[in-house]
Amino acid sequence: MARQIVETFIDDLDGTAAERTTKFALDGQNYEIDLSGANREKLEKALAPYIVKARKVVQQRGVRVGPRWLTRQRCYQPGEDR
Repeated sequence: MARQIVETFIDDLDGTAAERTTKFALDGQNYEIDLSGANREKLEKALAPYIVKARKVVQQRGVRVGPRWLTRQRCYQPGEDR
């Protein structure tokens, strides 16, 4: 028996066909929403004045300094009691 499965991408705002998932963040919380092209443009237009004035934040990776026996709480020296 043949089967055809159709997955439809729906705009979360108005139920029309969505083009893509849009990801954004506010106050440390990440969000994503499926939007049509028109609704994505509306979101971009609404955020534009804030984005122009905002600073981009570059994610920094943790930096390992020294040997592995160094911890953030306390730096142990070789032979020292832990």
